[in-house]
Amino acid sequence: RQRRPRPDVATKEGGDGGGSTKAARYARVAATIDPWKIVTQPVFFYLKKRCTGLGLPASVCSGEFYNPQVALALGTVGLALLVTWLLKVCDSQGRRRDRASSPPTPPRLTIADVTTLLLVAALLLPKGGGGGAGGNKSGGHVYVAEKRAFVVDRSYVAEASGKGRESVRLVSYNILGDGPNLALSEKHGYCPRELRLWGDEGAAGGKGRCSRLVEEVAGYRPDLLCVQELSIRMMADLAPRLASKAIGLQQVVHVGNASTTNPAHEHTKNFPRGPIHKDFIGTAVFVNPDKVELVASKGLLMHEVLDRLEKTGAKPFSGNLRKRLKSLTDGMVLALVKPKGGDKLVLVVCCHLFWNPNWPHAKVAQSYLATVEARHFLEQRGLDPDAVGVVIAGDFNSMRHVQPSFFPAEQKALYAQKGGGLAAGYTMSGVYELYSKGRLVAEHPEHPDSFGRSIESVEAEARGDKAEKKRAKAGDLSTNGLELRDAHAKLYPGVPAPRITTKTDDFHGNIDYVWTTPQLRVTKLLALPRGTDVPEGGAFPPIPSADWPSDHLATGVEFVV
Repeated sequence: RQRRPRPDVATKEGGDGGGSTKAARYARVAATIDPWKIVTQPVFFYLKKRCTGLGLPASVCSGEFYNPQVALALGTVGLALLVTWLLKVCDSQGRRRDRASSPPTPPRLTIADVTTLLLVAALLLPKGGGGGAGGNKSGGHVYVAEKRAFVVDRSYVAEASGKGRESVRLVSYNILGDGPNLALSEKHGYCPRELRLWGDEGAAGGKGRCSRLVEEVAGYRPDLLCVQELSIRMMADLAPRLASKAIGLQQVVHVGNASTTNPAHEHTKNFPRGPIHKDFIGTAVFVNPDKVELVASKGLLMHEVLDRLEKTGAKPFSGNLRKRLKSLTDGMVLALVKPKGGDKLVLVVCCHLFWNPNWPHAKVAQSYLATVEARHFLEQRGLDPDAVGVVIAGDFNSMRHVQPSFFPAEQKALYAQKGGGLAAGYTMSGVYELYSKGRLVAEHPEHPDSFGRSIESVEAEARGDKAEKKRAKAGDLSTNGLELRDAHAKLYPGVPAPRITTKTDDFHGNIDYVWTTPQLRVTKLLALPRGTDVPEGGAFPPIPSADWPSDHLATGVEFVV
């Protein structure tokens, strides 16, 4: 009986389909060849070398950040130019044979030739998303799980190339907590459930979010990893995989949002919302001991900083805000490290602020408390806070701009009065202005002294009302001497700061940041996925998805001390 040849195996003509032939091997090799990439690779190499001089984005020039659309356009132009030149060579040779007496004319491409070929390439350039596994069509962009490369921050290239000093790579990532209230909740119902499962069992393709997160983090090759929304149960799965030889990250401390790895910790007995549960999410820091040496570490809940301040007699916050801060379980981790081969120290602070957009003044208070604790942590160890480089990274749950839509009704009226009332001239959010300017004046609409105020209260204060005068006030807030800079605020020319670091079907925005002090020279930044820099974030699909395992995107920097 004659067997039907397998459709995926090339066979000899008239053969029985068995065995491998030269034709089959040639076919398999040919199938792996990307002709466009072969044609355009020299162009990419040239652009990468001349990137600084040409002023082009490094993410486009870098061979690591391969863009198939650009490759198709450049490949089409390059191939067409080559074919046109060969045709002109043949035409020139034919004319020489016909008119042997006339001097030969070398073939030249005219401007008209080049313009025509560019127009043809523009017509061939894809306008929509491509197919293939994991591809999504939206807004004329192609979405694939591309490798996010660390690209050069050109604002620092001329000033500090990092030569002679060991660089340190830090990645901060809110990995989306597991469970029915987070990853498996209806909030993320737009994403198939099998893509939101933490473990591999029942997950799409046999890979759960944990496995996909490990693969993604391994691609970033971080020396320091700050993680938010990590429960004790998730830590038990994630930590051993991150500690593998391929990644080499060791857990420093895990705390916050109700979780510590020490069951005898005081939070277990005195937790505001009951005893610690393995699914309560927290914050953690991992280090690569081959690249950085851990000197000291500490994990605490943010309200513990407020408790310590009050024991010294200070009362920075009062009323309902104080009660709210005391009840919150948002945490922070501090890790003092020393890059291998150097003698200078770096303090890494990983934090996760309160999520509720109706409480921006609580986020301002927590941001302030984070800087208080960072300075106290260094002073406790006899270190000069002005001489140690500091990185504060995490999920701040705060946009760059003020969001009046979340103000109380009485404050909205005040905000609208006289072109903005107290908010006139204040466009940055309270958290962002505090960190980027080092100070937040009490008149800012998201400052604890001003948030929720009404026109009546402002008028009463202006009249000298005694009750208003007695109202407890925090006054202007500062970063306690830390001169912080948003690492992504001044990117290299041509690439805007990210407009989104998180996107669901009902919200998108940039709420994840990495802040550094001048003692650290940022030399590279983690490249942004395509579509995150488009206004309103409409070109980037909601996450988690088949391509991204969390509802946040990782942020990262590379720096030298």
